[in-house]
Amino acid sequence: MMHYPKSMLKPTNVSASVVNADASSNCEKSATSRPYEGGTVASGTFRKSTLDHALEYVSYNPARYLFPIKAGAKFPPLIRQNLINASNDPSQIRRWHAKWPGCNWGLALKKSDLLVVDIDSKAGKVGQETFDWLDLQFGFPQTECVRTPSGGTHRYYIGRHIFALGKYGFGQDIDSPNYVLIAGCTFNDGSEYEIVDEHATAPAPQWFYEFLDRAKAEIISAAEAAVDLDQPGNIAWATDFLINDAEPAIEGRGGDFATLLVGFELRDYGISESRAAELAIQYYNDRCEPPWEPEDLTQKIHNAYCYANRSKIGAATAEAEFADDDFEVEPLDKGTAAIVARQKLERARAKSDKANGIRPRKTRHMGKARSNALKRAAAMATPYRSKSNG
Repeated sequence: MMHYPKSMLKPTNVSASVVNADASSNCEKSATSRPYEGGTVASGTFRKSTLDHALEYVSYNPARYLFPIKAGAKFPPLIRQNLINASNDPSQIRRWHAKWPGCNWGLALKKSDLLVVDIDSKAGKVGQETFDWLDLQFGFPQTECVRTPSGGTHRYYIGRHIFALGKYGFGQDIDSPNYVLIAGCTFNDGSEYEIVDEHATAPAPQWFYEFLDRAKAEIISAAEAAVDLDQPGNIAWATDFLINDAEPAIEGRGGDFATLLVGFELRDYGISESRAAELAIQYYNDRCEPPWEPEDLTQKIHNAYCYANRSKIGAATAEAEFADDDFEVEPLDKGTAAIVARQKLERARAKSDKANGIRPRKTRHMGKARSNALKRAAAMATPYRSKSNG
């Protein structure tokens, strides 16, 4: 059951039956609210601070986990590994707000065991049409619903979270995101996330998972792959690569190209496009300066997968390299795989520099003494293996 304090509920003329039939009509905008941190709204009533909203939210919903987001915006998150480090501890929430007064609050959906159907119905988007078709075919259970500042809808469901964007999931202009902003969060222009009404949060119906799994399978089959995609070992390698070795995108220093190379690398190591976008948003984006908007980073990964069409997805994995041989190949350890990935990135960067007329840096020659010292260190670090041990 989803609970909201009465102070967070907005007046609405929408009946419960309409909620299930038309997501956009559920979210008629209240004309009385103008959000200011701890100040007054246009109607003259007092509006609570974002800290009060967050504390009330976790008090009424203790199984949900929040993290701070830039004040007046929906991006970027203000802590690293926000989906993992999100908290429902009031003390932690107070500390975050003390550091970033007036911050907005994101809800980590996977950690909260939630799946949100995010319907984009602003001008030029067809999310409402996609929703209407799905509702006619399968039926969306009546559930907790929040209207977004752009006029879209967030429909909350309890169950296993699946990250899926647009055509990779429910369809055009309907997402299943990693996080959403909670009701009461505001933008700098005065718009806000508003509760439609207090409904019980419904369990996610089984057709959600059948539909999303089928969409993923169709996309994978459409792009020929050299190996089974998203294997646990390759996911572990990709996570480590994105956290430790992928070159971050730095504005003014070839950030677009750096991100494109990251997409190439994930593709070559057997990561599906949708999973690559999810991993990049979670493990790579907060290393970029400034971080990408999630939609923009997803588009960059999509571009990389479109451009890299000369080889099959997963072609760089050992499994694909030795696919025609009759012996089993053990996967590279993380350290070796990271070295290989770094070398590939350096080669790609060198090709790009050459194409753009950038002269390569002069190689620094190592002195004999230092060379011998490094050789001795390498020899000491190599485990001794006798002939009897193979």
